[in-house]
Amino acid sequence: MLEANNISTAEEETTQTLLRKADNYHKEFLKNLNYKYFFEIERIYLEILKRDSKNHDAIIKLGKFYSDLGQINKAITFFKAAKSLNPKSDRACSLLGVAYSRVGEKKLAEEEFKIAVSLNPYDTQSIYNFCSLHKHLKGENYKNHIIKLLESESINNFARINLHFALANIYDALNDTEKAFANFCKGAELKKQNNHYQQEIIEYKYSLNKFLTLSDDFKKEQNKKLESQKQQDEPQLIFVVGVPRSGSTLIEQILSSNKNVIGIGETNYLYASLGIDYKSIRNANDFLKIYNSFDSEKISKVRNSYFSKVSYQLETKLNNKIIVDKLLSNFEFVAFIKKIFPEAKIIYTSRDAIASAWSSFKINFFSNCVPYSYSFDDLFHYYKVFNKFIKLWERNFPHALYNVDYETLVEAPEQEIKNLINYLDLDWDDKYLKFYENKRVVQTASLLQVRQKLYNSSIDSWKKYKESLIPIINQSFRKSSSNSYESSKSSILIK
Repeated sequence: MLEANNISTAEEETTQTLLRKADNYHKEFLKNLNYKYFFEIERIYLEILKRDSKNHDAIIKLGKFYSDLGQINKAITFFKAAKSLNPKSDRACSLLGVAYSRVGEKKLAEEEFKIAVSLNPYDTQSIYNFCSLHKHLKGENYKNHIIKLLESESINNFARINLHFALANIYDALNDTEKAFANFCKGAELKKQNNHYQQEIIEYKYSLNKFLTLSDDFKKEQNKKLESQKQQDEPQLIFVVGVPRSGSTLIEQILSSNKNVIGIGETNYLYASLGIDYKSIRNANDFLKIYNSFDSEKISKVRNSYFSKVSYQLETKLNNKIIVDKLLSNFEFVAFIKKIFPEAKIIYTSRDAIASAWSSFKINFFSNCVPYSYSFDDLFHYYKVFNKFIKLWERNFPHALYNVDYETLVEAPEQEIKNLINYLDLDWDDKYLKFYENKRVVQTASLLQVRQKLYNSSIDSWKKYKESLIPIINQSFRKSSSNSYESSKSSILIK
């Protein structure tokens, strides 16, 4: 009996060691997108489940891994298995709810979040997720519970952030703009305390000075005929760049209504494949040196690396498909896109700066992926950076970028969508106009909006907060430009 217990203990220690190893590999994979970790992570979890098919932790973590990879339907299978194994697992219900919301199953997502909170009343992430699903009054059921939790000294800042944003959504649905605005601001204030965007601002200012002083040598270099290395069976690429909440997910949703178009979301595949260290670029000459280092062999290597990453995510061959990459910050890499993928199309989205800023400010982004969104000063600074980059690339790559303006798209969708499809040289399909029926996976904050028809009300939705917003916005405008919003009525974003 003692020997059996020793064996059992040894197996448990081995399992825990393997789980820790997989966790470390998972972190490295997300950081570097190195697919050698992908196979090892999957192998470890499957090895654990081969030994113990009821290992709840391994089932959950494998599902989370597939979710992070964008393989949501596979993730759902594992989260459902975890819930079936342990119906009282609030974590399984919460993760299942998130996965359902990403495939457009709003009612199923809502039910899972409710179950998660019933199992764990302190699951503030599920409370926030439930409240953010609704633009009506269902979230009001949690109002008193949220207020009571916020009064507790034992609630940490992470939980308080979730609760303030959830409460803000409830008050917004109740049209209590004063209390909604106060809670949006409190959530944003706490969120900003937990990020380090100040350092990123310095980095952006530094990189701007490098790129905006590019010499005529760059123009001469990029004016050389760029021979595409596109192979016959390689996919066509479409890059969508911009700032958050400016219509990029809507563009991806429209385009992927075509069965041959696949959106890969906001993946960091381009940067990971380029292998560029921006910190090593001290001036324009350094930039030119790196730019010129991409010879035929290096370009081929980057292309292969990029397409391999996409193929792993989609679990399919990419023969003759059209891939939409909408990592918005790729606007920094337009020069490299044009050199390495000269056949690619590049779209940049724009929207009224106030509408875009308010739409970003009131979202509790799951990770620190938009660290500048919790301060209007930071938001307008970032817009200014984006604007300067776009002007730089338009100056050096005439006609290489196509602009889709959100307000124009909402007001005249059919004409604007037809213009876009024409620019991309795609065949017309009436499904483009019924993009809201597209059942694809959506992993951005726009996952609900893109499943609805376009409404003009979305353009001016910020105006019900105008009284509270204008003084703050004018102050931020003056810091990033010489104008105030009221005096200029102009957008920092290119229109």
